[in-house]
Amino acid sequence: VQLLFPDIITLSSEDFILFSPYLSIFTDHGIVMEPFGKNQLAVKSTPVYAKRVSVSELIKELIGSIKSFQSLSSEELFKKITERMRAQMACKAAVRAGDEMPIEKIKQLLRDLNKTANRFSCPHGRPTSWLLDFFSLEKKFKRKI
Repeated sequence: VQLLFPDIITLSSEDFILFSPYLSIFTDHGIVMEPFGKNQLAVKSTPVYAKRVSVSELIKELIGSIKSFQSLSSEELFKKITERMRAQMACKAAVRAGDEMPIEKIKQLLRDLNKTANRFSCPHGRPTSWLLDFFSLEKKFKRKI
């Protein structure tokens, strides 16, 4: 989605220099930005599925990852940053509690989840489902004590 007005993100000089080589990762994922002014980035467009994603927050998280993985080779660092970005975007764009959805979309979501290799947890390790036995369910509804 092309933004009507670019979102301007200001970084420290150190973070701007550290982050600049990784701009292409964002472009590869539909977030188009370019340097703007001193230590600033202008976000020009974002993908529709990333409507809940704060690009500024995403950049700050990735800068932290770059700093913590600096001992890796350039190729490994690029791979780690790409993985982190995908995980963050997926998490932020995910369906959340309280979101209203048509029943067909819910069914499709469950079918898609069932086909996923890591269907039991999100990229951060949070569970996507639980197995409850009948006794536990009765207990929750105060039918068994």
